[in-house]
Amino acid sequence: MMNRRTHIGAYGIVEKDNSILLIQKARGPYTGLLDLPGGTIEFGEAPDGTVVREIDEETGLTVNDCQLVKAASFCFQHNCTSDIEPEEFHHLAFVYKVQCDSTNKIKTDSDGLDSFGAVWVHKDRCDVNKLSPLSKFAVSLIWNT
Repeated sequence: MMNRRTHIGAYGIVEKDNSILLIQKARGPYTGLLDLPGGTIEFGEAPDGTVVREIDEETGLTVNDCQLVKAASFCFQHNCTSDIEPEEFHHLAFVYKVQCDSTNKIKTDSDGLDSFGAVWVHKDRCDVNKLSPLSKFAVSLIWNT
């Protein structure tokens, strides 16, 4: 039987000028894809607190408001490494619409953990093949695609 893993996280949608802020994933099942900033809810942490912390860590932005948009669930297979059998991955995500004090300067370098850096992706130049399932979900919410 294939290994199964469930991950529960909280993520933020940050928009500016028909663009969405995404991070370049450095590890995990979305490695190499563009994903929403966010991550694992730590013990005792509220999901909105996770969004505030993770957006600061991954993008350098300060959140001043976040509103829950939807909880999403994704199931898929992925290969952890070439040495390990594929696993079934269940991703539960609390997705928030986020307002930041300023969106002018983002962290474009690695955070040393999950992100190779943050990038703005414009609606007209968004390649869905480069998006994680979570980012595809967010893009469909905000751009009605």
